[in-house]
Amino acid sequence: MASSLLIRDPIYPKRHLPMKALSNLNLPHCKMIASLVSIYLIWGTTYLALQVAVETIPPFLTIAVRYLAAGIILYTIARVSGSSKPTWKQWKHAAILGISVMGICNGIVAQIGAKVPSGTIACIFATGPFVLSMVAWIGKVESRPKLIDFLSMIFGMLGVFLLTLFGAQSSGQSYWLFAALLLLATLAWAIGTVWTKKIATDTPVALGSSMQMLWGGGFSLVISLGKGELSGFSIETVSSNTVLALSYLTIFGTIVAFVSYNYLLKTTDTSLVASHAYINPLVAIGAGALILGESFSYFEWLSAMLIIAAVFISISKHPIEKFLGGYLTSWMSRIDTTITNGQLRLKRRFA
Repeated sequence: MASSLLIRDPIYPKRHLPMKALSNLNLPHCKMIASLVSIYLIWGTTYLALQVAVETIPPFLTIAVRYLAAGIILYTIARVSGSSKPTWKQWKHAAILGISVMGICNGIVAQIGAKVPSGTIACIFATGPFVLSMVAWIGKVESRPKLIDFLSMIFGMLGVFLLTLFGAQSSGQSYWLFAALLLLATLAWAIGTVWTKKIATDTPVALGSSMQMLWGGGFSLVISLGKGELSGFSIETVSSNTVLALSYLTIFGTIVAFVSYNYLLKTTDTSLVASHAYINPLVAIGAGALILGESFSYFEWLSAMLIIAAVFISISKHPIEKFLGGYLTSWMSRIDTTITNGQLRLKRRFA
């Protein structure tokens, strides 16, 4: 009986494998699973590590040091291992993900990390798959989202709204600006991810990751200098906790996790890569509670579960549609067709 059970193929998510195939996983499958586990767990704890790091180092300077150090280390390893010198075209492609994700996205998170609990940040970032699906559709990388995608998006945004509302009430400060900035950071991450997927190159994963880190670190350093973060900063004031947190961010949160992330972008579809968004909040909330003593109210927990459930619906939409039966699937298809026909009529009318 057990042998008839099916599991989702981690490399080709639309294909399913017999449960007994677990015993026959090859190297690509193992690398895929290891990469997923690394971004699930490591990125779930980077919110906490970043919050500790910015206690005694300015935010954008923290991001600059993190990515420049990691980029130099990884670039050296890649070149020594036999990777050829990258071309200017490869540098330009690396700039897109490096600046959008490592510079803008992580810079915003670092900027507000000391003001908002790490679990709250992670939960708002859980809306990433919704934003990613919309950007992928607009960028013509994937097909138009179905009705169930929009339904999950409504649930997710409702969760963000409630989380921001209840978080503001429990802490006595407004989270609205922070939530808007985090959604902007999510948009930057989605654009960088989709664009990287769209212009897939033959650059080796380690070399490409190091180039992105150097771009992100350089961009953050320019922002740091422009903001005057170095004025009044002294290395003598940096605490040991900050050094440990920055080391963790550099080695694990950057080198290990981003190499895994880029490997997944090259070998699997976007929705599976984005699945880390509903695991990271759980890890972040647990780490924040255990290490920093952060607490969530019952309403905040409800909001967080709403976001995570919405992302789960988005990622598991095909099994859910199958479970609910052909009637609902047919009903949603009719609505999709009606919307498409309506758009065509409007185009003809105003052409």
